Amino acid sequence: MVERAINRLKQFRAVATRYDKRGHILLGTVTIAALVIWLRT
Repeated sequence: MVERAINRLKQFRAVATRYDKRGHILLGTVTIAALVIWLRT
């Protein structure tokens, strides 16, 4: 279940490529991606 969630997050380009170098910005990107995934299901 955890691996599937991580794979879904990696489908977002910004999360997979880690364009954001700062930790708090990356955390915000992951949070937004998780919200989008949650709202789609």
